[in-house]
Amino acid sequence: MVAYILSIATLLIRGIVSVIPVRVELLSELGVVARKIGHQKIAVVLFSRAARVNPNYAPAIFNLALALNDLGDSDGAASCYEKSIQLKYREMDCEINLAAVLQNQGKLGEARTRLESVLSRDPSNTLARMNLAIIWSCVGLRKEALSTFQSIISQQPDHAMAHFAASLELLRAGEWDKGWKEYEWRLTRSEQSKADLIAPASTAKRWEGEDLAGKHILLRAEQGFGDTIQFCRFATELNALGAKVSLSVQPALAALVSTIKGVHQVCPLGKERNLDPYEFWIPLLSVPLWLKVTERSIPQACPYFDPNARIVQEWKKRLMRMGESPRIGLVWFGNTGFVKNWTRSFPLADFAPLASAACSFIALQCGPKADEAAQPPPGMKLFPVAHRLKDFSQTAGVIANLDLVVTVDTSVAHLAGALGKPVWTLLSFDADWRWLQDRKDSPWYPSMRLYRQTSLGSWGPVIDEVAHDLCALAANKGLD
Repeated sequence: MVAYILSIATLLIRGIVSVIPVRVELLSELGVVARKIGHQKIAVVLFSRAARVNPNYAPAIFNLALALNDLGDSDGAASCYEKSIQLKYREMDCEINLAAVLQNQGKLGEARTRLESVLSRDPSNTLARMNLAIIWSCVGLRKEALSTFQSIISQQPDHAMAHFAASLELLRAGEWDKGWKEYEWRLTRSEQSKADLIAPASTAKRWEGEDLAGKHILLRAEQGFGDTIQFCRFATELNALGAKVSLSVQPALAALVSTIKGVHQVCPLGKERNLDPYEFWIPLLSVPLWLKVTERSIPQACPYFDPNARIVQEWKKRLMRMGESPRIGLVWFGNTGFVKNWTRSFPLADFAPLASAACSFIALQCGPKADEAAQPPPGMKLFPVAHRLKDFSQTAGVIANLDLVVTVDTSVAHLAGALGKPVWTLLSFDADWRWLQDRKDSPWYPSMRLYRQTSLGSWGPVIDEVAHDLCALAANKGLD
């Protein structure tokens, strides 16, 4: 029904635009409607047309910035925010929004200047304080960031984003008792996240630590592939408490997740009605809260996936042509939809120093950057396989035949770790909370080694260290 209403609204907007006179106010209002119902491209057309009719009509320019940012056109959005500021329209809103765009472009210094400008005029501006504290966190001022988030919480106890941001700092610092509790606020910070609170079955109760002996519980995946891979291990823990455990996960993971010990059923997200009746359910990343998970109590049973034997053998035959040199899987770029992807990813060309190691490389990279494998760095023997990786069962089959995986912080890092495969994970200076701080190992994956930036954006020294260690590996000299 909702989709039908939206389609009718779209047709009405297009029809009106084709016949209405060029009145900027009406064009702008229609653009607002289009954006609200999710038609960002139509909104951009309407706002752009209004701006052409009157280049100084600030409401259209401001809303054009919002719509362009929705579509990922950060340069276009920044330009429109600048124009709105020149027109003195909602100046502080524009400064804050522009700072967010600049931050997502990696221009932290410029973003910080914008936010400090706002706070010089309005010291109590909560959004500016939040965003500035996030920048502090990015550059390593963790304590200052946490102090700001906690100050905002003391003034606004229901500020979901401040609680969520604080949770990441607490978890990163290893304060998991407080961190898991605060992390629950992730589920109320946006309309999309609130959907994760809706029970998939009207008769099911959200689990909050009740006795599970003889009960059926559903764990529902949330966030990205890596999160699902990392946290689905707890299905085995819940089964050991006497529960029958099922999971609903992203379709590409369903077959692999079904191999976890103690799992009763697995279904794709949204298909929970196909499962046996269950009394309890819980968002997957909430399980550690109720199990009171600490660094020392993380389940260490890796591997916890059992790759399909047929797929493993198929990949063994394909990879035999690469000879006897160490086989190294490579991933260099994360999901472009992740707002901080710029901090964790780099082009394949940056892996050039690895070519000095006497190894054969397998490009596990998927997505739009997989094409870079067609032009590997000079001297690198690289075997592209992305065209065959239809789901994570296939990727697991490849990894089972490798000696090592070298990857940026993506789902492949989690998958290799969950398979018990040696994996070297390259982390940005602003690494995710789950990798903690100042460690070269991970309590989540015993087979993982972490390589960290010492300054934001500086990948050269990290990759040189990896290349040195790879050469030692290839020469059978071992690793430190």
